[in-house]
Amino acid sequence: MPYTTIVAGTTIAASWANANVRDQVITPFANTSARDSSIGSPVEGMCCYITGSDVLQVYNGANWVTITPQSATVATSQNTATTSFTDLGTVGPAVTLDTGTKALITLTGQLSQNNASGIAAMGFAVSGASTIAAADPNSVWCFLASTTAAASMTMTFAITSLTGGSNTFTAKYKAGTAGTATFKDRSITVVGLP
Repeated sequence: MPYTTIVAGTTIAASWANANVRDQVITPFANTSARDSSIGSPVEGMCCYITGSDVLQVYNGANWVTITPQSATVATSQNTATTSFTDLGTVGPAVTLDTGTKALITLTGQLSQNNASGIAAMGFAVSGASTIAAADPNSVWCFLASTTAAASMTMTFAITSLTGGSNTFTAKYKAGTAGTATFKDRSITVVGLP
């Protein structure tokens, strides 16, 4: 809709009000159920604010997408010797949000390995509407030249193969070579892309 200036005495039709006011404002709802019962036929570009979880969502023509970054952190230092992606003693961190087919995922953690020239890797898996296993191309790798070295690593990934809906993103870990990889202060942040 083009930008319109209303002047005194203008008659406003319902169709104009729906297109220029209702469809172009950010409406608050207590939760997604309240949103869905109020908006039976969302229009691409509509925005809403979910007060129960403090998130802003945009309708992309197919799905409501949470564009407020969602993050979680586990500070505890834990380790694994497995060379396949797995959970640590404290699973995650993990976040769940509504997405379309695209999202940005940022992984951060302090990684170390007790094997000289060892490898520690932190990746993520997706469950819910999508099923994506943790994999090397979507992981942070740290190559360490000393058993006493540790590195704080951060990397962001753009995923474009999600199934729209509620998706859970969970951090996963592995020792890429012989030895034990240790992880602490690990976090995951996810932003849905309309």
